[in-house]
Amino acid sequence: MNFRTLSKSTGAGTNTGLDENTGINSEMAKHKKQPRLFLLSWDQHGLESLLDLTTLESLRQQEEQYRMLKILSDPDAIDPGDQTGAALNRTVQSILLRARVNSQRHYEVYTIQVDPSVTEQMMWQMFTDSPQTAADLVRERGNRLWSDRASTNIKIV
Repeated sequence: MNFRTLSKSTGAGTNTGLDENTGINSEMAKHKKQPRLFLLSWDQHGLESLLDLTTLESLRQQEEQYRMLKILSDPDAIDPGDQTGAALNRTVQSILLRARVNSQRHYEVYTIQVDPSVTEQMMWQMFTDSPQTAADLVRERGNRLWSDRASTNIKIV
């Protein structure tokens, strides 16, 4: 007989704050931080873009910039129902399009989940201090969205 069964059958401990399915204290679950998700894009010249997808602040800023450019180009083309999800989709698709079109630069686009304590500045610093090690780490642990990695095989003719 486990604790959940005991508390249900006797009526004791019904206000324990434990989730019936997981047995985790609901207050502890609220304070548990979610891992951060980054979208990285780099080419043969180094890291080009780094977006923290867990915080919507960067997406809101990009959305405002996009709307401003849209207003400047065509004031009648404003879509008031545009949402942050659409901004995220546009951003990812723009990065992927840039990677496809500029194949001579050998772009790589990845997402990676990291500890909540890792900040965007720490990721930039990692790529600045040791770009090859950082790229290898992201390749190993990340999710590849696009890769046109240049081969290092040398052919002698």
